[in-house]
Amino acid sequence: MPDPAPHASLRFTNTALGRGDDPIATPAALLRWLGDAVEGPDVTPPEARRLHDEAMRLREAFASALRAVRDRRSIPDPALSVIERSLAAGRWRRTIASPGPELRLELVPLPGRDPLARRAPLAADLIDVLAAADPGRLRTCADAACGRWFLDTSRGGQRRWCSMATCGNRAKAERWRARRRDD
Repeated sequence: MPDPAPHASLRFTNTALGRGDDPIATPAALLRWLGDAVEGPDVTPPEARRLHDEAMRLREAFASALRAVRDRRSIPDPALSVIERSLAAGRWRRTIASPGPELRLELVPLPGRDPLARRAPLAADLIDVLAAADPGRLRTCADAACGRWFLDTSRGGQRRWCSMATCGNRAKAERWRARRRDD
């Protein structure tokens, strides 16, 4: 099932929570995944293995940071360190983003040769999510078999499922079947 989370950092964290194989279990799979989410240079096999090792640490750090923010705790120092190292691996240019009357500073990744820089935009996206999100709206899917992270942007803030089309629909179908059995 594709991950419905709109943020690359949440989709990246959610790769650990699939209903089957880990979509970034190998260096080659990670490079394919990153190719869809983050542009970057071609990498050699040793660089790919190093990037994969760092990405696995980053994914764990993201999950730790998300849990901490959701639970209104400080992000643990080891997770913060991994995220900061990932940010530092990137080369950035500051630019002014002005989609309307509001101005904001935006970091734009610059191309570079270091393959580890490919994780920097994911770390920057996570920081954006955590800085802008109401911790009460940072959630995991109510389907215990899913557990994907999502940011509840619904008007009432009562969203329970990562996707109503999949997990929510499955829960509704299970409740319907249970009612039919009880009748």
